Amino acid sequence: MDGPQLNTLAKRLEMVEGRQRFTVAAWVLSVVVLAVLWVGVQRAASQDSTIRAQRFVLVDPSGRTRAVLGFSNTQAPSLWLYDEKGTQRAQIGFGEGGQTGVWLDDASGTTRGQLGFTPEGRPSLWIYDTASKNRIQLGLDSKGQPNLWLSDASETTRGQMGLTADGRPLLWIYDAAGKGRAQFGISSKGNPNLWLYDESSKNRAELGLNSNGQPNLWLSDEAETTRAWIGIDSKGPGVGFYDKDEKKIWSAPPSE
Repeated sequence: MDGPQLNTLAKRLEMVEGRQRFTVAAWVLSVVVLAVLWVGVQRAASQDSTIRAQRFVLVDPSGRTRAVLGFSNTQAPSLWLYDEKGTQRAQIGFGEGGQTGVWLDDASGTTRGQLGFTPEGRPSLWIYDTASKNRIQLGLDSKGQPNLWLSDASETTRGQMGLTADGRPLLWIYDAAGKGRAQFGISSKGNPNLWLYDESSKNRAELGLNSNGQPNLWLSDEAETTRAWIGIDSKGPGVGFYDKDEKKIWSAPPSE
């Protein structure tokens, strides 16, 4: 083998040795990196990654408080949201009795709406006026039926619309004392009726359809005893008057 061939062979050997050294170095570096990562993962797994605090405050780029997550005066967890003026506009948390709810406030910070549960655990929606008086409530009654209640400025219920326990739709009208004075809806026999009540909640008048689907008007005394009737029965139109025992006194056409 002459001199040039020896030189060529030597250069090739140097190249092979260089590649081997680079490969070994790369393997060593990979092992070191994997080892470091493994140690880091193990340390992270062994540490508590939970952030614990009693109050978090979220501020906007101007440094104004826009949200607060913390505890209320009753030590119940809540989330408060604020507008650009720093006025509270909403709250999500727990109300009286430990029931969860959402409160919505107007631009003055006055609560105008609430979504949550009654003390009995029934879901409801409340609407308040500017004086924070409850004027509207939509929810379920004690029988689990949907109802809408309308109240005056003193929070006295003046109107109610909903379903009875057996699913019949009814509308109730109340006086200033909260006593039911009128009721309109479907009777237990499935016919439309209007009932009028006195101050003692006694039914004094009823206008509606009878079991035959004919219009009738019944008038009652303080004991809710029928004393007069006018309408159409199976024999045609008529009128009748009754004593306190509901015995007929007079009728037209005359009774047979």
